[in-house]
Amino acid sequence: MENLYKTELQNLVLKMGFAPPIYSMLEELGPPHDRLFRSQVTVDGNAYPGPGFCTTKKASQQTAAKVAFTALSQEENGAQEGADCLYKNLLQQLALEMDLVVPVYSTHKTGPPHLPRFVSTFHISGESYPGKERNTKRASKLSAAKVAYTALTKDLHPLITISIHPLPSITAAVHVEKLLRRSRRREAPPDPYIYERKSKERKKGKEKRREREKEESADSRRPTGDLRSSVRSIYTEVRINIVKQVFRFR
Repeated sequence: MENLYKTELQNLVLKMGFAPPIYSMLEELGPPHDRLFRSQVTVDGNAYPGPGFCTTKKASQQTAAKVAFTALSQEENGAQEGADCLYKNLLQQLALEMDLVVPVYSTHKTGPPHLPRFVSTFHISGESYPGKERNTKRASKLSAAKVAYTALTKDLHPLITISIHPLPSITAAVHVEKLLRRSRRREAPPDPYIYERKSKERKKGKEKRREREKEESADSRRPTGDLRSSVRSIYTEVRINIVKQVFRFR
């Protein structure tokens, strides 16, 4: 129990990818036979001082480790909850669309009272999907929701781009197949070539319109029967007038 928080902090720091914590002495008070100590711990360039004085150096390091562990745990859980919360909402939406039962969670608590840990499991159709261990019950439920949603949607839609875990048994695979059949009945699968076909149809339509416009333009420039006769008569009159003018000046 003496090194509990120092050990937990060490594990958390390694999990987060930081360098090992560094402990240092902030203050020492009192006579040599009755000294008081106050320590701090530095993690990733951030200092976490202990809240007060202790009678031993180890105890002062423990109080500083507790402060750092509490702060870093809240930071990690906050970021993780923000990412996992999306999966809980998606799982509820999936249950409504696929006519599934209301999601059921069970939570198991471990660890001492002052440092509890929670693991939640999502249950559906006889299958269980346990999440990762978290510091709060809410965070553990969100983790279980992510695992369940990932497994249930593995074969439901080929365009889902989240990390996929294998289904735990044949029963879960059968359940997913049922979900897939229901989704096909409600909505036809998307045609991957629909945009390509529409593009070709639009291109053909434009080519046909251009051909029609060219034909109409050529027809408008081509003289009709009445127009030909009128042009011919005008041309004849012009020639006659020219000949008359020539003979007149002679």
